[in-house]
Amino acid sequence: MLRVLLLLLMLLAPALAAQAAATDSQPRWLTLHEGPDGVSAEGKTAVFIDSSAQADIDAVRAMPLSQFHYPAQIRFNYDPRVYWLRFDIEAKAGPTWVLTLPAIALHDVRFFGPYRDGGAALQAPLRFGFNYPFSQRPLGAENIAIPLRLPADGRYTLYLRLRSDMPHYYTAKLVELGQHSQTQYRRQLLDGLCYGVLAAMLAYNLLLLLVFRDRAYGWYVLTVAFALLSVSSYNGHVAHYLFPDAPMLSQLCYSLAPPLWVLSGLMFGRHFLDMRRYTPKLYLLSHLLVALAAAAPIAGLLGAPAWSQGATELIAALGTVLMVSAAILAMRRHYHPARWYLAGQISLFITVLLVIAHNRGLINMPLVHALGLQIGAAVEVVIFALALGSRVRMMQLRNRELRARTHVLAAAAETDPLTGSYNRAGLQARADNLLLSGQHTLLLIDLNRFKPINDQYGHEAGDKVLIEVAHRLAEQVRDGDVVARLGGDEFVVLLNGLYERNILSNIAVRLIDRIGMPISVDGRALEVGSSVGLALYPEHGQSLAQLLRAADKAMYEVKASHHAGFAFADELGDAQQAPLGTA
Repeated sequence: MLRVLLLLLMLLAPALAAQAAATDSQPRWLTLHEGPDGVSAEGKTAVFIDSSAQADIDAVRAMPLSQFHYPAQIRFNYDPRVYWLRFDIEAKAGPTWVLTLPAIALHDVRFFGPYRDGGAALQAPLRFGFNYPFSQRPLGAENIAIPLRLPADGRYTLYLRLRSDMPHYYTAKLVELGQHSQTQYRRQLLDGLCYGVLAAMLAYNLLLLLVFRDRAYGWYVLTVAFALLSVSSYNGHVAHYLFPDAPMLSQLCYSLAPPLWVLSGLMFGRHFLDMRRYTPKLYLLSHLLVALAAAAPIAGLLGAPAWSQGATELIAALGTVLMVSAAILAMRRHYHPARWYLAGQISLFITVLLVIAHNRGLINMPLVHALGLQIGAAVEVVIFALALGSRVRMMQLRNRELRARTHVLAAAAETDPLTGSYNRAGLQARADNLLLSGQHTLLLIDLNRFKPINDQYGHEAGDKVLIEVAHRLAEQVRDGDVVARLGGDEFVVLLNGLYERNILSNIAVRLIDRIGMPISVDGRALEVGSSVGLALYPEHGQSLAQLLRAADKAMYEVKASHHAGFAFADELGDAQQAPLGTA
């Protein structure tokens, strides 16, 4: 509802302004007096609209005042008409005054006067504007600023002939030269601060783009670049410093930079908010706005800057509504960086809305017209930089969580779910690393008398026995050794490092003894024996599969003896029994 009312006010503004205009038979005199804010000419500026654009200064001076009107607001529309502004002033000799108009995009400005008592002009006519080199502008000012040298006390009349293709609302003011210089100096300081912020964000995030190679950073860099170019164009600094002798390039920049700013901002929002994932329906709708935003600079290139500006303002408003909606939906889906993005969008939207409202004549806020856009742009890019930082932190957190989850899944894939030892895949992965160098020993262990436990006491009791056996094996080896269950009642111990055979024999006996100790299961003392086959790397095999085959033959040689014991792969037929009492 609020947007509907705002749109109606924008449509009705020209009619309201026309109704508010009045004609007088006597001039409305502007009395000049020194002060920090100067003298506003609002309501005291006589306006004549020359639809034919043929009237010259002599014809305008000869017109009766009744052909002029005093509008409450001076507003330029999208049309080629010429506006004549007349100022009747009362002044005292002394300070030099400056007639100011906060306008950048007036294409043709001509000044005549001051005139006194119907005489000749006291100053030579001036002609400058957006269509002319910057060097022709009085006082070297980006805005209209015309110095007035009044030789004596009295009444004077000034005339401005203006033409612009851009819609704007202006309020003229007469300011003492010294005060005007101070105001310009303060304005330049603030401009420099805003430009510094934009340039710093541009350089910093360009480096981040080179580091992360993220599309969101790429569109952000373009957004900041076009924001900087748009603000400097609106402030007249592009015409002043970049293209002082090429007004056509200044106008082109003025027409192209804002729609490109809107376009890159839309693309940045789409990628930053990951709209394809979080808001797929709004993502599809955004394609239409992107297409319209791409058409706006094309219109500027084809010589329709007025259409380009109007379309840019409309797309910016609709795009803000779309992106704010997308940010809210993304926040509801726990995409937390959207909070920063939302804050940046709202900050710029408020300032742009105020600037548009001022340009349309809905409000009278000269400070907003002068500084609103650049302050809003600087605040937005800073908040967007924070948003990107928040996004990077979120991505890092997600990557850590993903790595942790991957590690858990990988560990689970290599772990026997019953005993917690490595399974065959886990054994293979560790053997691939161990069997690259050095000498190692593989012990293949098969339990004896395990099947009767399963048959007599059930699989649950058998599982508890397997768990305890795996635990006892892990107790008997070092951290660098590997304990694995291949399946059923078969286990593997892979010893890392070189051992003499007598030491390996002692290790095998120790494992057999430990396995053979009674295992308490549900109040019962259950016992199992074990048969062990030993294979040495690289003597008995060059790979895990070869070692397992060699150890398996040795282990079955032991089993054939019907005693708990062990045998080396190269000592088949000479199985060694464990000490008595361990079988």
